[in-house]
Amino acid sequence: MLKILEKILGVISYTIISVIVLLVLFVGWWWVEGKYNYWRNYSYKPIKKKAVSLTKVFDDKRIYYTNAWGYFRRGCFVFYKETNDVSKRYRVFYYMDDDTIKLQLIHGYHFEVFNQDFNTNIKCDSSIKVVELSKYNDTLVNVAYTVWNIRDTVYNEHFTVRQLFPVNNPFAFFSSITKIVDEYKIASISHDEDNLCMVLSDYYELYYMPNLNDESSRKAFLKRIYCEYETIEQIAKGWYLIKLREPLDFG
Repeated sequence: MLKILEKILGVISYTIISVIVLLVLFVGWWWVEGKYNYWRNYSYKPIKKKAVSLTKVFDDKRIYYTNAWGYFRRGCFVFYKETNDVSKRYRVFYYMDDDTIKLQLIHGYHFEVFNQDFNTNIKCDSSIKVVELSKYNDTLVNVAYTVWNIRDTVYNEHFTVRQLFPVNNPFAFFSSITKIVDEYKIASISHDEDNLCMVLSDYYELYYMPNLNDESSRKAFLKRIYCEYETIEQIAKGWYLIKLREPLDFG
C-alpha cells in the first residue's frame, strides 16, 4: 500500500514540476516575444513618422526637380546625375567652407551637361579636370579652373549669381535638397526604373513607386533590384515604407 502511495505521490510531484516548468517556459517566451515586439514597434514608429513627413515634403514638384539626381555623403554632399545616357552622367560635390558654398565638378567633358541643366556657360574643355564654383555673400561667384596634371588653379572668372545662372541656380537647388537630407537624416537617394528610393536607416527604405499599382508588379521590381524585405507598408499614394531582412552595410 505504501509503495502504491509513493508511486502516486511521485507521479503527482512529477506532474506538478512539469506544469511549473512549462508555465515558466510559456511566461518566459511570452515575455521575450512581448519585449521583441515592443522594441520592434518602438524603433518603427519614429521611422514611420519620418517617412510620412517625407511624403509631404517630396510633393510632385520636388520629385520632378530631384528626378534623375542621386545623393550620398562622403565627407561632403555628393550629387550624381542618373541617366541611361552615359555621356550625360556627372557628379557635383557640394560643401560649406565657413560662409562660402562650393560646388565642384570633375571631368571637363561633362561640363556641357551641367551648362544645359542650369542654363549657364562655364568653359567646356577636355583639358580641364576640375571646375570649382564658390559663392560668397549670396551674390558673387568665383569660378576656378584646374587643368589635368596641374594642381594649381589655372585661371579664375568672377560673376554675380544672376549673371552666371540667370534661370536655374544650382546653389539654391542643391542647398534645398541638403536641408531636407540633413533634417530627416537621409543616408542616400537613388533612382531605379523611374522609382525613387531614400535610405532612412540601416533597416528602412522609403520608395516612391507611382506607376506600380499592384502588389505583383512591386514585388517583381523589388526582386529585380535585389531588395530583400521583411515588410512593406503603403503610407501614402505611391509611397511604400520597407523594412529590410538584413541591415545595410554603410562601410
